Amino acid sequence: MACKLLAAKAGELAYVFQHRLGGRRNLKTVLIVDGDLGFAFWLGHLLDAAGYLAMPAKSVPDAAKLVVQLNLAVDALVINLAVPGSVDYIAASQRSNSDLRVVGVLNDSVEVANVPRVHAIHFKGTVLDEQAKADWLQCVQGVMVRTGLAVG
Repeated sequence: MACKLLAAKAGELAYVFQHRLGGRRNLKTVLIVDGDLGFAFWLGHLLDAAGYLAMPAKSVPDAAKLVVQLNLAVDALVINLAVPGSVDYIAASQRSNSDLRVVGVLNDSVEVANVPRVHAIHFKGTVLDEQAKADWLQCVQGVMVRTGLAVG
């Protein structure tokens, strides 16, 4: 669905976005950027169920397009640091939004030479079980609590 969503016209994107909100307002928006869409949608579903509005993207250009086309006010960015352009995207996003909370995602085998200023680092792991759900939710909520942005 994300590929179709990103390829849609801006008006269609706005309609889908409003439909997805379903009357829910004042949600904290989490932008998830990871080349593994399975993971991005898994985490997005988990965060949606926890009361956040989660928007997955597979690349930095797709994330930037989502933010512009939907006029998103992003409260938190969960971004895989192995995604090309991630370090520059974090820096640019933080310059335009000083309140932005950032969770850097690391694959088990990936090292990042210049880790940007992030509020938390979380290893992705290969098993997405109940423990992984609890760990990810605690990580994101912990980052949001530090600025009073937690849901609930």
